[in-house]
Amino acid sequence: MGMFLRQIIALSALWALSELLMPEGGISSMARLVISLLVMAVLMTSAIDALNGWAGVEVSVTQSLGAAALESAEEMQQRTEAGYAQAYLRSLANQAEDTCVRMAKGAGYAADTAVYLRDDGSLERIDLRVRHPLYGGTQPLISAEDLRQRIAEAFMADLSCVKLIPVEWSHGVINEGEGESD
Repeated sequence: MGMFLRQIIALSALWALSELLMPEGGISSMARLVISLLVMAVLMTSAIDALNGWAGVEVSVTQSLGAAALESAEEMQQRTEAGYAQAYLRSLANQAEDTCVRMAKGAGYAADTAVYLRDDGSLERIDLRVRHPLYGGTQPLISAEDLRQRIAEAFMADLSCVKLIPVEWSHGVINEGEGESD
């Protein structure tokens, strides 16, 4: 900024001196044009330097805050990706739960399931709550243990991953059975 002020002061002095020393006429208007062009050149150069300086300030601010901002952006990206992964796993679990309920219903049971997946998407366990008979007093088509085995086969899982929890209804109250299968 000091250089800009010195240039403006020097040009002002040159302009004043030229006004005093130039005679009236054609040469005077030519001298005014030249000095005006010099003043414009100094102003444009200073304006360009100022703009470059502001761009440099932005860069220095970005550089000083850049590490924190970059880490924050990376953390946000990781949290977003983790959120998508969790939503994807929840979607897979919901689909698996729906499949189990449909299989139980097809076999003649009313069922409620909870499917638990590991972080890598593999099956941890299935909690299968079954109540029979589904349709009034009719008997289910297969036993609850056979249903458990078919669900394990459908998911290509070990039989121990499917936990069978018989549920009894008595006067609108759910009583979970004592005989859980592991």
